[in-house]
Amino acid sequence: MASKLLLVAALAVVASASCPAGRGYPAPDVRTCITCGAGTWSDEGSTECKRCPAGTWSSVTGSIAESTCQQCPAGTWSSQEGAPGPASCQPCPEGRWGAAPGLKSSLQCTACPAGTFSEQRGADSASACTPCTAGTWSQVLAARSAEECQACPAGTWTDQEGTNSWSGCHRCPAGTWSLQSAATSAAVCQACPAGSWSPMSGASSNATCNLCAEGTWNDQVGASSQSACQRCPTGTWSDARGASTRGTCALCAAGEYQPATGQATDDNCIKCAPGNYSALVGAATCSTCPRGSWAPGFGSTTCTVCAEGTWTWTAGSTAASQCTPCGGRNFCRSGASARVSVELHGLQFEALTKQQQAEIERAFAADIA
Repeated sequence: MASKLLLVAALAVVASASCPAGRGYPAPDVRTCITCGAGTWSDEGSTECKRCPAGTWSSVTGSIAESTCQQCPAGTWSSQEGAPGPASCQPCPEGRWGAAPGLKSSLQCTACPAGTFSEQRGADSASACTPCTAGTWSQVLAARSAEECQACPAGTWTDQEGTNSWSGCHRCPAGTWSLQSAATSAAVCQACPAGSWSPMSGASSNATCNLCAEGTWNDQVGASSQSACQRCPTGTWSDARGASTRGTCALCAAGEYQPATGQATDDNCIKCAPGNYSALVGAATCSTCPRGSWAPGFGSTTCTVCAEGTWTWTAGSTAASQCTPCGGRNFCRSGASARVSVELHGLQFEALTKQQQAEIERAFAADIA
């Protein structure tokens, strides 16, 4: 009975055994107290030497408190537990910085934002992040060098430092283009020349400047729409592409007319039909031969007056045989042969009212009489 009580007492002594502060068991199955090494500590009554946490270190042996574990300074980090010295504190890598002490991972070092970079190791403030220069951009976080700042492509520009995306490079407007990359001003955007147009913004070549089509012209530089190409007026045509002046619109010949705008060839100049004529170049319509005259074929520039003593009842006659002797319904005097045509230049006769047209006709008739 006495031996059993002694055994119980011995077990109780072993179970309650502990090490003094600053000492601990080297292993769970080795119950010999040894001095805690650098990077560890133990308080009173503990059998374990606890490790300094990541982000700290201690060179003290036999430490009795965690307070001997010193934090890695700002700009550094350490993932090592139980570090025995400051050599375990690694500098924040290029492209990152750390303002707080005791960082446990390089990822806890703050990344330089997009549009900036840093070549400095161990940086402890955001001032280490250098903006990409004007004319460049970068979307990379934690960029390590200026080489990660990309040039704004040709056709774009930016005057801002620290641009963090390609969209921050402003496009040259429609009607302009630029070959220059890394541009810092809109002044590099060159206008498409007169006689052309371009709807594309951010163009990197003058190949995007489309020539105005035949039958049209444009005297403005930097046009952004095909509507800037004006049509050659009625009575004219042009086979020139990229025309920059209305002077390229050639006039249809006398005896021809052209009622449509924007014509590209003189093949579209239509010859006046028999019984009609055009005395002027660039006509939009042919005039009908008046009564007392006739025109036999296509492309007439004048009308032939009926022979003396004959007249035509209808306008637009096409043959001399339609000229009949005066008398009866012709209402012409026997022997009459005169016809007077008056052509007015620079007057839009059609724009006048019928009363105004009649007054002008009477005035000319009175003067001639």
